[in-house]
Amino acid sequence: KKKLKKKMNKARGSSKNNYKRKALQLLKQKKQYEGQREKLYNQQFNIDQTKYTQESLKDNQEMVSVMKETTKQLKETYKEINIDEVEDMQDEMRDLMDDANEINDILGENLGMDDIDEDDLLEELDEFDDDLDGLDEDEDEIPSYMVSSKSKQKQVDDNKQDEEV
Repeated sequence: KKKLKKKMNKARGSSKNNYKRKALQLLKQKKQYEGQREKLYNQQFNIDQTKYTQESLKDNQEMVSVMKETTKQLKETYKEINIDEVEDMQDEMRDLMDDANEINDILGENLGMDDIDEDDLLEELDEFDDDLDGLDEDEDEIPSYMVSSKSKQKQVDDNKQDEEV
């Protein structure tokens, strides 16, 4: 291209016209090649698009087939399950659980403990609490209900020795 341009600038007359004609022919050829290249690119694009569409269609077809099979299997499975039977079974389970809870409540009742007065128990608890308060003040003393007869005699002897000293 550059060589031809230099030759055209140097040339005069008919040789200049020859170079122009050759340049026009080369430009036409270049345009033709570019057009062919563009057509090839477009053809390749169309082929790629067709291939992609074909693969997508195949995938969709496979997906529909799987969905049909799954639907068929679900229908067959649900034919074996009766909703009324499931509800009846659920009600029966609730009744059985209620029965089990009732049995547990019955077995957990205190037998023979009905005659104990709660006020008496609270009084005894207060006395026990008072004894424990006394322990905090005098840690050496043990409440009388917790001391055996031998331990009590030893405690009395120890107290006598402390007084003598």
